[in-house]
Amino acid sequence: VGLAGVEGAQGTVLERVPRDSGLVRVAGELWTARVYDATQVIEPGEQVRVIEVRGTTALVWRDEFEAPVRGEEATG
Repeated sequence: VGLAGVEGAQGTVLERVPRDSGLVRVAGELWTARVYDATQVIEPGEQVRVIEVRGTTALVWRDEFEAPVRGEEATG
């Protein structure tokens, strides 16, 4: 899929995704993931959207909410 194909893609949480590290499946590939908004914790089975990829880690946002535009991180 490649980095460009992952950003903006939808995925499924396989292992809980808190602020530090979790696991998601995006386009059939497994990715280490962290929440884009540090106030979120995303549980297994939930749908996410990849906002950005940093190295080999996908920064994800719970897909039931409107995803922020890249560069406009939530504050809180």
